[in-house]
Amino acid sequence: MTVLNPSKDGGDVLETRFMGARFRDEIRALLDSGEEVRIDFSGVGAVSHAFADECFGDLFSAFGPDLFRERVRLAAANEGVRAVLRMVFADRRSKEAV
Repeated sequence: MTVLNPSKDGGDVLETRFMGARFRDEIRALLDSGEEVRIDFSGVGAVSHAFADECFGDLFSAFGPDLFRERVRLAAANEGVRAVLRMVFADRRSKEAV
């Protein structure tokens, strides 16, 4: 399992879709090569909806909820980060149901 920490390059606040796309591409390359990925949110104080949707929402939609949960672990996220991620995943689920 590969461990990635988005604060390493992005700082303690992860905001833009561009930043989300860069991090998503890094995760996607690992997943495509068969790796499991642990995202360590230590040092991340906040994420914007735009960042989370571009990164994790796209991966969630591409891999589906079950495979995403099997291959991607989200760790050490504070309550604010978890709330944004839950919102993004709920948005993506509702879009797939249409």
